[in-house]
Formats: sequence, C-alpha cells, structure tokens
Amino acid sequence: MNRLHFIRKPLAAAILGLACAAASAADFRLNGSIVDTDIASLNGLTFSGQFSLDLPAAGYTGDVPLTAFSISFGTQTYTLTGAAPSVYFDNGQFTALQYLWTGSDGASLNMVTGFGTGAFEGTLNYATADAKFATGSFTISAVPEPESYALMLGGLGLVGWMARRRKA
Repeated sequence: MNRLHFIRKPLAAAILGLACAAASAADFRLNGSIVDTDIASLNGLTFSGQFSLDLPAAGYTGDVPLTAFSISFGTQTYTLTGAAPSVYFDNGQFTALQYLWTGSDGASLNMVTGFGTGAFEGTLNYATADAKFATGSFTISAVPEPESYALMLGGLGLVGWMARRRKA
C-alpha cells in the first residue's frame, strides 16, 4: 500500500501532461457584416466563418498553415481550396490573418486583420468583375476546446480532493 502512495503523484502528473499536449490545436470563429456596398443584394449582409490551426511552439515567429478555413459570404462558401489563407504569429502570439481569393470570373475577396492588438478585428473587401464592391468588418474570437474544459474540471477536482484530504 505504501508503494501505491508514491506512484499516485507521478501518475496524476503524467495524465495531466498528456491532456495538455492533446490541446495544441486552436479553433477560431469570425463574424461580420457589410458596411458599405453598391451591390443591392449585399446591403446589410452578415457573414460568418471559422478556421483552425495547430498552435506553434512558444516564442515562434512566422506563418502558420491553417488546417481548416471556411467562410460563408453571399451565396458562396470559401475554403482552403484554391487559396491559401495565412496566419502570422509573433513571439508565440497570434498577430494577423490574411485571405485572398480571385475567381475565374474576375471577382475577388480579400480579408485581412490588423496587426498586434488589432489582430482580432479585420476588414473584408469584395469586388465583382464589373467593378462593383462591398466592404465589411469582422471580428475573430477563439473557440474553447473540449480538452480545455476537461483540463479545467480535472484541475478543480484535484484541488478539491487535496483540500478535503487536508481537513481529514
């Protein structure tokens, strides 16, 4: 029984460490609306999307490839195929998103966020082949992963269990 006491703590630490390692992906949502347009069908249109990426190592600076990207705008859904959105990290912090799509008909969609503190706010510019335009703004928010909730609940349970043992 005494040996089991020495194994519990390293085993609990190993389980928590594995749970942390599994939570290395990040999902984000973006929501926005058209604020200026000369295309009647897009006036006041709202749009939404999401993207995912594998988080880089702490302190990483550079582009990170997305594992998924999707935005519904107007009657079309834009994805990773045909265009390569880029996400930029500076010293381990998300600092920018850029997406540029050009269709075979000459239409284009450009999305870009600000840098640094403005990384979670951006603009959308859409242009048709006949020079009509739409401009919008959007915000990005992180989506908590189920692993994050499980890790938080596990930590709270461990703290409660330790507090209960100290009372006894």
